[in-house]
Amino acid sequence: MNPSFGGLPNKEISAVVSQWWRERVQELIDSGRADDARCLYREFGDNESGLEKA
Repeated sequence: MNPSFGGLPNKEISAVVSQWWRERVQELIDSGRADDARCLYREFGDNESGLEKA
């Protein structure tokens, strides 16, 4: 990922990062890498959604 975030308000940066994060977690799950998805989720998210069972 190589976009420049210069000049964007923090709210816009958060939205871009949040979208990327959700997509990346889903890609990991879809590719059979549930442990990696779980680690990424724990690092940046809230583990209450049930990803523990992925």
